[in-house]
Amino acid sequence: MCVRVDKDDLMLRCEPEMTEELLPMKGARRFEMKGKPMMKGWLLINSEGTNNKKDFDYWMGIALDYNKKGSPAKKIKDK
Repeated sequence: MCVRVDKDDLMLRCEPEMTEELLPMKGARRFEMKGKPMMKGWLLINSEGTNNKKDFDYWMGIALDYNKKGSPAKKIKDK
């Protein structure tokens, strides 16, 4: 996965090493599943962080840059 919409947020993958650097940015927070933070490299960006084209394009650029380097998800075999 590169990027998707999760309720009102943009969920994206980034370089794991960039996670801590990106978290203080406007609208960014760590992605959590069932109240537990996901591993580094997964972020949620709320509408405050994407409310204009420049900000939206910035986050899309982060996701697309990582997508070029990231490994694809493992396929689930049919039973």
